[in-house]
Parts: sequence; C-alpha cells; structure tokens
Amino acid sequence: MDIALLYFDDCPNWKIADERLAAIADPDAGVGLSCRVYRTHEGPAGAPSVEQLREALAVGDGTVR
Repeated sequence: MDIALLYFDDCPNWKIADERLAAIADPDAGVGLSCRVYRTHEGPAGAPSVEQLREALAVGDGTVR
C-alpha cells in the first residue's frame, strides 16, 4: 500500500502526522480491502447523503450554510 501525506509548507501539524504514520505503516503488514460505511439519517449507507456532502463542502470552503 502506498500512502501519501499531503500538506502545505506552513502546516504546523504535518510532522506529527508523518511520525504517527511511520509508527504504524508496517510495510510487511497484510492489506485487507473493505468499503467505508457512512452513518446517515436513514441508517448505514455506502455513501454519504447529499445533505452530508453539502455540509462537508460548506465546512471545507469556510462558509456557513
């Protein structure tokens, strides 16, 4: 498995995230594939609801909706 830690130059937290990944990213560990499950108002689902996506995008761009 390849893991890429994406960050910007002024990010104060990337080094600790990198250290934590290095502590757990055993290159000889087995890999298991699974699907993510999202908690929605209708119950568990294989994808977030439209409302959840809208809220996440609003938070990501700094707007309040």
